[in-house]
This record gives sequence, structure tokens and C-alpha cells, in this order.
Amino acid sequence: MDLMLYRSELVWLAHQLDQQEHSPDIPSVWKAIRETDLAKSVPRVAEKRQVYLTGEPEVVYSMTDLFDSLPDEKQVHIVTEEQNTHPALNWMSITYYPPHELKQLPDGENVTLFTTAKLPLWSRTYFSKNRISQVVSAEEIMTLHRFSGVRQTNIVEFSYTDLLDDTRVILDERSKRPDHQLFPEIPKQFSFKLSQLHEDLNWDQELDEVAAHMLNTYWLQNRPPFPEWMPILLREIQQFLRLKQNQHGRTNILEQLEEWGLRDKRID
Repeated sequence: MDLMLYRSELVWLAHQLDQQEHSPDIPSVWKAIRETDLAKSVPRVAEKRQVYLTGEPEVVYSMTDLFDSLPDEKQVHIVTEEQNTHPALNWMSITYYPPHELKQLPDGENVTLFTTAKLPLWSRTYFSKNRISQVVSAEEIMTLHRFSGVRQTNIVEFSYTDLLDDTRVILDERSKRPDHQLFPEIPKQFSFKLSQLHEDLNWDQELDEVAAHMLNTYWLQNRPPFPEWMPILLREIQQFLRLKQNQHGRTNILEQLEEWGLRDKRID
């Protein structure tokens, strides 16, 4: 691969590597690139991402599509592929802890809280112990601004990418990548942010942020190995840069981003 042919793409990639937070405990495409010797083979692939969530049973039932019926408030639920056929369960293991069972959450793990428009009283204990890493709500909750380490996501319609803040992974060198692809969605926060911007503004930074998010999501879902995936990554960055140069209004941009996210990114 002639890297000189991808000068602009490498500059963009280097900028993203510099911008993205580097944590040794959180898997990401950026971490994989940093750890990869591009002259050799790659790190081990994760078996499944362990995701933990909580919230009142009726709230979790109404805000997600994880359950066909109201979950039992006295039982920890592991969402299985027999109960839910969504392809995300091929790479994500989801466990729901009702409020009264949250004490069973494994040591060292954090949880995503689903709520409507306010924080339930029982959650205060878990905020004080730093066990809640993300809150997914129907409306913005101003109280959360006091918690710098807690991510807040406001949703209109549930997406499995809303759970990606929980990045606990079990490493197993025997695990294999799925044969099929899972494609990233445009983050709802970006679509909302874009709708608030004026048509005549420069959207480059916002577009870079969403592209970085979607590339990271694709890698987390599919785990293509480096260095084999580097040519495909550079090709997709090249396609994104073309898209960014030819933007024609927010509707057109959203359509192009959606089409870009659905491009085949498997190793040739």
C-alpha cells in the first residue's frame, strides 16, 4: 500500500487519533491503531461486549425493544438471541438489572440507566459510588450536568448504539469475527445538532465528529483486524472527505452519511 497516495486521509486520521481520548481500558478503533504494529499482525479480538443496564421495568420496556413483555422487577435478565433476534446480540451481551437487583452488578462494572425525564431516588446511591456511566432519557436532565463522568443521551427512538458507552469486553483469542457486517447508524445527537445549525455555516467539525463516531462503531461491531483493514479504512476516509467537499444542504448530507455508513467495509 502506497501511503503517499493517501496523504489527506492520513492527515485526517492522525488528527482524529490526536483528538480521541486514549484510555487503556476502553476498546476503540483508535486504541487498536495505536497498539498495532502495521508491519505485523493484530491484537486479539473480543468475544462479546458486556453491557449492563438498569431502570424501572416499565421504563426499560417502553424505551427499548429488548423485551416482548414487561420484565420481572425481581429478576436479573440476560437478553438472549432466542428472546430477541436483533443482530447486535451477535457481538453484544446485554444484562438488565432491575433497581432492587442492582446490588448484584459485578464489581468494577458500570451501568447505563434508562429513565424518562428525571433521576429516580434509588439511583442516587449508585451515582455517589460512580457505578452509573451513562443515562439514556427521553428528555434532557439538568441535574446530570453536575456529574462530569456521566454521559447523557437523549433519544426519540431506541438504537443499540445508545448502549455503546458501556465498553466492557471479555478478551478471548479463540473468538472469531462474524461473517456478516453490522453497519453504524448516524448518531441521533448529530442529526439533532445539524438541524439546529444554519445552512450557511461550515459543518466540517461536526462532520468529522460523526465520521469518527461511525468508523469507531463499525470497528467495535465487526472487529476487522489491523493491519489488513488499514487500506479499507483509508479508502473509507477518502470517500468521506469527498462527501465533505460536496455537501449540499443538511438533508443531502444526512442521506450521503447514511449511504456512506452502509458501504461494504469488509477486507477485500
